Amino acid sequence: MEVNIPCSTILSQKQIEQVHETSIKILSEIGVSTDSEKIISLFENAGAHINVDEKRIKISEDLITNAIKTCPKEIKLCGRDPKNDILVKEGDVFFGLGGTGVPYIRDVQTGKIRTPVKKDVENSAILGDALSNISIVMTLASANDCPGKVQYLHELEAKYNNTMKPVLHPSPGAWFSKKLLAMAEVVAGGTEEFKKRPNIGVISQNLSPLYFSKETENIIEFSKKKAPVILLPAPTFASTAPGTMIGTFSLANAEALFGVVLSQLTNPGAPVVMGPATGIMDMRTTIYCYTDIGTCMGKILTAQMARYYGLPSFCAATGASDAKIPDAQAGSEAAFSALTGAQSGVSILYNVGTMAGGNLGCFEMALVGNEILGMIQHMLKGVKVNTETLAFDVIQEIGPQGNFLSHNHTLSSFRKELYFYQLFDRESVQAWMKKGEKDILHKANERVKDIIKNHKVPELPGDKKEDLSKIIEAALK
Repeated sequence: MEVNIPCSTILSQKQIEQVHETSIKILSEIGVSTDSEKIISLFENAGAHINVDEKRIKISEDLITNAIKTCPKEIKLCGRDPKNDILVKEGDVFFGLGGTGVPYIRDVQTGKIRTPVKKDVENSAILGDALSNISIVMTLASANDCPGKVQYLHELEAKYNNTMKPVLHPSPGAWFSKKLLAMAEVVAGGTEEFKKRPNIGVISQNLSPLYFSKETENIIEFSKKKAPVILLPAPTFASTAPGTMIGTFSLANAEALFGVVLSQLTNPGAPVVMGPATGIMDMRTTIYCYTDIGTCMGKILTAQMARYYGLPSFCAATGASDAKIPDAQAGSEAAFSALTGAQSGVSILYNVGTMAGGNLGCFEMALVGNEILGMIQHMLKGVKVNTETLAFDVIQEIGPQGNFLSHNHTLSSFRKELYFYQLFDRESVQAWMKKGEKDILHKANERVKDIIKNHKVPELPGDKKEDLSKIIEAALK
């Protein structure tokens, strides 16, 4: 949706340029290491300095500048139903359900934490399809009951069969990427249709500091097809990055820029999204913190630098929490992380419903997050200021000690001006008690069960379902 309020900022223009210059120095003077001959070959052919013994690549500012110039400023992400297509560009904000696969899920029926299976991935996609403020579907589960060799393929199949919205998906390396792209083309209706309406974007994450393993060859494979690549370097403060916020972010920004160049050397004009993240480690427990204030500040830095480059942006840990159940901590962290990200103008914000530092999927938390997103999206619309909305004539007509409730102006405008809760409670104490004194977790759980049971997603045509299964079966051989 379009953002009609001023974006939050932290850096001045001079400081933005200092971050950029530092990132350029990191790439030109220190460089990036890789174990991928494909990546080395692309940069060698482009004139980059290659240290063969160390497998280290140093790139010039010109190479970076030219790559940024060839990147599209707008990126299309398509669903199975064109009405769910989105155009990702500066000035718009979209929210995504969940993230990459998680090791734990909160069971909807028992409330116990357990290992997720493919059915949970299917139900997660159904939930994402149903939630009104979610535009992109990732997952709140993982298919741990499927063979590890093809687990990523089973998870994508579960998404395609259970949502009409665009999907993002992880893909460790070239082999998985080729299989996932083949599945995406099946769902799109063929190679040419996929070119017109790409229905998948890949999440690509290098190893910090400054290492691009063979797994990041997913950038190459998706760029060949001009399918969106989401660059998500996440160096961790005082661990895999310096012990300063801006030092950590400058390193992340450098890694993201390297990914941009890799994408454009592969295929100029390939769509790419900047997502340098500021990872925070709790210095008392060494646990990665999803919703630390530093992570939230990092969203603002990401948005500012992406605008500087004229590229769409991407951030994790939004509508998420480090808590383990949807409690007061979870609600406050989810709201703050979503609000800071949206108000900063990040193009895509995801992880809604993810808890425990990215290790736990919680469907009830996704419901809570969806409510929070509704409020935020209402705020992002801003207010219209014109003769009708200023309402001087109405105020003059009603006058002192009058009542506006029954006036036609009120009746015609209040629904557009207010946000109405779908889940949260505003009833009287007596009404709440009469309905069973249900807390937010209870209400969200009831709603989740209803969605999973009754929300119907149109099935893929039989031949497409069969073709997806064939790709997975062939990949096992």
